[in-house]
Amino acid sequence: MFDILLVEDSISEAELTRRALQKCEFKVRVTHAHDGLEAVEYLKETIEAKQQPMPDLILLDLKMPRLNGFDFLKQLRSDHSLKHLLVIVLTTSGRDEDILACYQEGANAYLVKPVELQQFYEMIQAMGRFYYSVAKRPPQVNGG
Repeated sequence: MFDILLVEDSISEAELTRRALQKCEFKVRVTHAHDGLEAVEYLKETIEAKQQPMPDLILLDLKMPRLNGFDFLKQLRSDHSLKHLLVIVLTTSGRDEDILACYQEGANAYLVKPVELQQFYEMIQAMGRFYYSVAKRPPQVNGG
């Protein structure tokens, strides 16, 4: 099972991403957080409960209420128990300033959402295959 934490405030964008991931050739479990604050709370609860694994991958939108993607990255990378998690920024912004800021805050990759639905599905599935089959992920640190 490949566990993904999807941090996305748009319900429709989250559903599109979930559908694209479910079309992958491996089993995916997607947990959805509606903003960065909800994601941080989920991660902290996961560490404390030690009943479910930490996500193998976090897909992070940038523009969200309460705690945006930039601030989420800062908070995540400053927390010793969370800083090892893989974070892929998945956003509509292709601005150089946003890309640079995300990498400076410790993003592992930055993906710009294509406008065409089929291209979006293909990109999500390629990303999933890479991180599931090719890339070595950090080991679980909470016993999950």
